[in-house]
Amino acid sequence: MQSVISKLTSDPPSEEDRHLVGEEWNESSVNLCLSLFCILLPFNKFLLLKLSNVYAGTSAPVKKLILQQIESVISDVPLTSPAILRLIEKCPSGSETLVLRVLSLLCKGGVPPLEVVAKTKRLYDTSGKDVRLLIPVLKGLTK
Repeated sequence: MQSVISKLTSDPPSEEDRHLVGEEWNESSVNLCLSLFCILLPFNKFLLLKLSNVYAGTSAPVKKLILQQIESVISDVPLTSPAILRLIEKCPSGSETLVLRVLSLLCKGGVPPLEVVAKTKRLYDTSGKDVRLLIPVLKGLTK
């Protein structure tokens, strides 16, 4: 699984992958790789951390597709799951927008748990103070 997702960081696709995806990554070939990820995520939620590593090293068009695809599968992951907490805690540099998207989807309509708020605040403090990271957990912040 990691090898399929990590292929999204190679530009252009490697020689061994060209028979599957063609000369360049396009929406169809990226979606092919992401489909496998989406199928496996319910069985291994820690794949989110692997995806965040790939996300950090891939191109802007691929990042856009990842953000679109993640919406369909992330809603089944509990906000307090160890995989989500680890994703926030171990967020690789460059994948903050992925974490922001995940938090935005999972924090809709309620007060996030204190542990999620604390980890998000730590991420905010260590990742360049991008205030957008705090928006999904605003309801849980104290004065």
